[in-house]
Amino acid sequence: MPPPHPLRPHAVPTVAYFRACQSSLNRRIIDVAAVLLLFVYGLVLLFQARLGIFGNIYNIVSFKTIFYTITIYVPLALLVIARKALMTVERSVQPSLLMSIFAHLADARTWTLLGLYMLSGLVIGVSYFSMHGEKYVKSVFLYPEGKHGAAQLSEQIIFIVLHNLGLGAAYGIYHLVQERYYLRFPVIQQTQSWAIKGRLPTVAANSARFAGYAFAAAYVVFFFFGRMIYRYQAGFLGYFITILRSPVIRFRWFDFHLFFRTFLNGMFAATCWELVDQIFDVFFTEPTYVSDEVADSNGCLASGLKLADKPYFRALAFLELWNISKYNKQRRTILFCDILSAPTAWQQVSCECMKVVNELTVELENEFKKPEEGSSNGTLPVPDSRPTQHTTGGNKLSAVSTNIFLTKNKTSLLDKLKDPAPPPRIDAAAGSSASEAVPNIFRKSERAPSLQPDNFLFESPPRQQPTSLLTEEAKRQGVEYTKKQLHDAVVLLKGHLEGRAWGRILLANTIERRTRHLFRNLQVQIWAIEALSCLTAASYREDEYGSVQRDIPKVIECLLACLMAIEAYLQRPPLGPGAGGIKTNPHQMLMREPHAVVQGTFLCDSFGRGL
Repeated sequence: MPPPHPLRPHAVPTVAYFRACQSSLNRRIIDVAAVLLLFVYGLVLLFQARLGIFGNIYNIVSFKTIFYTITIYVPLALLVIARKALMTVERSVQPSLLMSIFAHLADARTWTLLGLYMLSGLVIGVSYFSMHGEKYVKSVFLYPEGKHGAAQLSEQIIFIVLHNLGLGAAYGIYHLVQERYYLRFPVIQQTQSWAIKGRLPTVAANSARFAGYAFAAAYVVFFFFGRMIYRYQAGFLGYFITILRSPVIRFRWFDFHLFFRTFLNGMFAATCWELVDQIFDVFFTEPTYVSDEVADSNGCLASGLKLADKPYFRALAFLELWNISKYNKQRRTILFCDILSAPTAWQQVSCECMKVVNELTVELENEFKKPEEGSSNGTLPVPDSRPTQHTTGGNKLSAVSTNIFLTKNKTSLLDKLKDPAPPPRIDAAAGSSASEAVPNIFRKSERAPSLQPDNFLFESPPRQQPTSLLTEEAKRQGVEYTKKQLHDAVVLLKGHLEGRAWGRILLANTIERRTRHLFRNLQVQIWAIEALSCLTAASYREDEYGSVQRDIPKVIECLLACLMAIEAYLQRPPLGPGAGGIKTNPHQMLMREPHAVVQGTFLCDSFGRGL
């Protein structure tokens, strides 16, 4: 049982960091859902506001407002769940743009996310027009010849549905391209209310701009393909009801009332989606201090630093350690004074930090050595196709060790037929020969072994290969054939793309992509380096037992090795500015990730000349 905490004598017993942080994560998802519900309620009131005061007061408690709030909130809650499933603190960078596109297309979560955005856009659009009582969504069919005549589809509602589905698909693609699922922890931490308040102007500006682009795109698409869309829908519904294949009541291309409502509808939807992302980021990037709530705070924090299979919880642990190393003197003192445990708290924390730094150093060194194995531009060496030059000429005489005057035994063809040579032994792995398959009719037949009764009764015939094994072999051959066909198709596609400028852009493995891949866990790497530096510098005045002093050479060696690897990478990157056929000015190349790590690699001059 560890001793009571000197700062919190009533702290709860020791628990693992994951268990303590899991309860905090559950509270955060509930807070996100509650805050989002309040914002949706406020948006419903805002977008149905009128000039009169009494009407707006009535809308606050009206059943219509509550109904549309719940209707719009349900698909947004599904988006929050999808965002939680997709969130990550480590980037997944593909070698090229084409591979990134294929990776997103092959991921089922991509299609699920796009489907949820399209569903949410459709629900928000219909709800917005319905809450204002617009005639455009009251009926899908129009009757130009009267109620007893043939019906036609309403082109206005087709335009509204097309706009909202396209709006949802476009925002889903924007969400994936901008990597909104990647959690970016802010450097300056604010309270939740101030952080959300500071992001509201950005939300409004982005929503208005996105809604304008979406409306313009929907208008252009419907102008060129509206008639075709109508014919396909009418042709499908014609199997069930009588419907006109060509509309009589046409779409008005200058219906400003419809266009203004459509723009506000798009802005409403985009604002809801932006709020989902911003509120989620505010709550899930907030630092946690769960180790302060347990008795063995150092052991709890060290267990969180070791959660390699849970990147989000590990990132929260490194963020907490970074805050402690820079701003919390009392916790640093507790960490330095923990010398009774084996290993000590400093040894556990420094070991995990140096492990992160050493992994980055090794990856940088391996990436820097790759071009040396091939050509100067990072490609594999081309084998020499010239013929091999032999040392011995073709017409030059050479001595032999055999007797060339010895007469050879001559055998006639009849003797070979009467007494043939034994068939060659072929290994089972090499296969069977033709001489074994054809019998020799000139060989004297040997006496066939007699079948004894016991052999006849008790010996079983040779067993045939099971059908399941044959089926598995056929499946394996089919899979291999499919892989070969896919490989040939990929090679053919690559050959076509390499011959075009836009194809080389899709296939290019640029230095920016390789740098982002190396620093894919940039936030944790910076926190580990700065925490290690700050703790080592603070130990000069706060480490009473000197537990850090004997590890200072290891810390300096680790940080300097990482710094030297980054400097070598920046001076001579493995891919030049023209890699992949893309011409780039080397003076315009800016690799932010290495410079951010270099700024965190420091040691204060706390030790003076004694260092």
